[in-house]
Amino acid sequence: MEYEVVLDMLSGLPNPTWRLDIAEVDRLQQWLSRLPRNLAPLSTEPPPLGYRGVSIRPVGGSTGVSQIQVFDETVVIDSDVFSDSGRQLEEWLVRTGKPHVTEPLWNAAIKMIRGKVT
Repeated sequence: MEYEVVLDMLSGLPNPTWRLDIAEVDRLQQWLSRLPRNLAPLSTEPPPLGYRGVSIRPVGGSTGVSQIQVFDETVVIDSDVFSDSGRQLEEWLVRTGKPHVTEPLWNAAIKMIRGKVT
């Protein structure tokens, strides 16, 4: 199964997109299988402009999952909500895109995830 990752950060321009390699797909599946369910309602919505997290969607074939959204310690898999404590999955996903994203954009995303907005 292939997965396409979108860094949701740009307005008016196409967002950077890349596919995970086989090892990254295995790692993603490990992450997703270990996420604790979040029973509390979503506390944060992505802003309308700027960094809005990462989207993942399967490419070809059926996994039973149509969309995964990762933003601010929250992972939404279709309509199920899970916790990404410390934004570890979110940062890992952005790091997989480093070869596919411009350096300034990649650095800005990492800073946003780590809460270091300048």
